[in-house]
Amino acid sequence: MCRMFGVLGQGDGLSQLSAMTRLIPGGPDEQNLRWGNGWVLGHTRLAINGVLNGSQPYTSLGLHGLFVGEIYNYRALAKQFQIPLSPTGSDGEVILPLFQRFGPDFVRHLEGMFSIAIMDVTGPPSLHLYTDPCAIKPVYYLKKNGSLGFASEIEGLPNFEDKDRTIHASAFDR
Repeated sequence: MCRMFGVLGQGDGLSQLSAMTRLIPGGPDEQNLRWGNGWVLGHTRLAINGVLNGSQPYTSLGLHGLFVGEIYNYRALAKQFQIPLSPTGSDGEVILPLFQRFGPDFVRHLEGMFSIAIMDVTGPPSLHLYTDPCAIKPVYYLKKNGSLGFASEIEGLPNFEDKDRTIHASAFDR
């Protein structure tokens, strides 16, 4: 299974990410990291769609993106918005071009089950996290010591066992 995880903020993101990679055994086909000043992203991959292509994190013009799940309408979106796909056409290839075109509202165009993380480093680093409307593919996050860690599996968040596990309805976007 594919997994995504990362850290934005103060402190040693690489050591935090190292702890996350130990907690999230993932896809055997590929494991990649990308980092910059104050941020780090990681992805493990089980190649199903786009076996030869689709390596992550995706990168384009100061944006770095991670994705797990499946985008059902990616071919239609690529055609409609003239987004070139690689010969094998991995579904995640539409994410950054759509974000560049529509900004944070790009996710309204997607049909599928997914969680997405986009690190925007065109200015000060900013992190955007998305999930499908039913959260079939959730994304979990934890603020700790001036950093925000996220993972596609709750086990990937270091020291989560020390935190309150209460679900707060006010945290949901309606």
